[in-house]
Amino acid sequence: MAFTSRTNSTVSSVCSLPFSYELNVIRHSASAILKRLNKLKLDYMDWWNRQNVSFVHSLRSLHISCSAILPVNHKLTTRNQFKTLLEAADKMTFTTAKINNIKTLTDFWARFLELYEEIEDAVQTPIRELFPGVYKSLMETYSRLIEGVSDDFDSRLCNEPFGYELGLAHEDYRHLIALLPYLLKLASNLCYVVMKLHIAKLPNEDSVEIQDV
Repeated sequence: MAFTSRTNSTVSSVCSLPFSYELNVIRHSASAILKRLNKLKLDYMDWWNRQNVSFVHSLRSLHISCSAILPVNHKLTTRNQFKTLLEAADKMTFTTAKINNIKTLTDFWARFLELYEEIEDAVQTPIRELFPGVYKSLMETYSRLIEGVSDDFDSRLCNEPFGYELGLAHEDYRHLIALLPYLLKLASNLCYVVMKLHIAKLPNEDSVEIQDV
């Protein structure tokens, strides 16, 4: 899974290179993306630890103000619901500070989606030809990633431990807040397995598995 080019011509040229060079390109590309995923996770957790009270307060205020759109007794569990509330906020007399506070979450999502696009392009890389057994496992994990990125994905299905750590104080929003850590974990596992393929030299590709999350 080379996390570099988005063009078929480049992928084809990579496939024609010596086996060891292909693996080297894949390893370094996956490593670069993994570092960015880890940085995003650290930034997200740092933001949450510092701003969780004000963020949830602002989001709850908006939720109450938009109860005609999404009743207050309904949990906020999809990105589409979140986007709908934000669109409504732009038409209301909500303070700029509160709106910006809430929109911080969309900034983190934008950073993740940028990385996701690079991972998305990786399905066209030499992994399919070089390691068909591992490729199947990669695609299973990647399918979960695709599902989770959907705007209509119900975040209650991700079963992310971070969501349970948030506790009852954030019950209405904890699943949505925990969705990004869940997807970061899936994406990181994909990168890690690609790096492991290179290091292990793949004497037996079927022995390499993706850690479940």
